[in-house]
Amino acid sequence: MPADRPYVSFVALYSAMGLQYQTVSLLLPIRLTAHTDAPRWTVAAVYAVDSGGCVLLQSRLGSKVEPPGQGGRAFRLAGLLFLVSCPLTALTADVPAWVAPALAVLAVCVHSVGEVWESSGGFALGFGLAPDHAPGRYQGLFGIGFDAGQALAPVILTGAVLALGHTGWLLLGVFFALVGAAVPPAAAWAERTRPGNPGAGASATRPQGETPVLEAER
Repeated sequence: MPADRPYVSFVALYSAMGLQYQTVSLLLPIRLTAHTDAPRWTVAAVYAVDSGGCVLLQSRLGSKVEPPGQGGRAFRLAGLLFLVSCPLTALTADVPAWVAPALAVLAVCVHSVGEVWESSGGFALGFGLAPDHAPGRYQGLFGIGFDAGQALAPVILTGAVLALGHTGWLLLGVFFALVGAAVPPAAAWAERTRPGNPGAGASATRPQGETPVLEAER
């Protein structure tokens, strides 16, 4: 039985974009404490700003992201915001100690807005692209893909980004922007192939007892 390649492609992109979560929770604290003159309380401040910003913006922005098409655009916008926040974070090592906290907070504010758009788009696409006859299996793949990305994130982020310094942060921002730009066409491809879509072709006539993601239980 063939795999649902459009949905698998989206999950792979979502997992890659998931590196942004540990950019704040893991990478930024290391950057601030080991590579800048910022006071130690800056780490707590950026955590508070990130958490508060996500709480305040989640409903306001998330309510605007429902159909899969809007989810793809949310990812693209998130990638552009991360492209801004990553270089801002890199610059915290180049400014005086009294400027570094303000710059770190600015970078996290931009990142938090991107995080809300990314998470909202992820849920809109993860649930919206799952066919009605197999939501559990699709959500299982969705969750496994995200967890795999999170498991690899510490090695990727600390091994590549920190090792390359400013260049690593810039490349990370470019990576997020490219992933975000790739999600809309991947989402459109997946949406065209959903069962019941007139353009789905053979996939639209697949028996409801089968699923294109995992092998059907026999």
